[in-house]
Amino acid sequence: MLLFKHIFEAAPQAAALFSFGKVPGFNPLADHSSNPAVVKHATGVVKTVGVAIGMLTQLDSLVPVLKDLGKRHTKYGVVAAHYPIVGGAFLKTLEVGLGAAYTPEVAACFTAMWGVVESVMLSDA
Repeated sequence: MLLFKHIFEAAPQAAALFSFGKVPGFNPLADHSSNPAVVKHATGVVKTVGVAIGMLTQLDSLVPVLKDLGKRHTKYGVVAAHYPIVGGAFLKTLEVGLGAAYTPEVAACFTAMWGVVESVMLSDA
């Protein structure tokens, strides 16, 4: 939920890219921790990120997954300009979640990882 909070803080208009964000009266800056649609989507995103991180040493398997994700997100209206917003929110979420363990070295590694994810997802989009 923290990831989506950070995305919507940075770009409230991004909510319109999600089915739950198209519901009349949806306020992207509200607390959505009890909104089942947002919780379901956020849980899926975090699981996918976890799988991707676990596959970092298996790039031959990970790259096709990321390319497919990029193609699917393009169909939803995601454009290249959205990736830095999500990347920034991802890094901010890690910083908050990891606290003192989010050292400059850890930040550099995750920043580099996001750069690879972004470039691969956009490569076939």
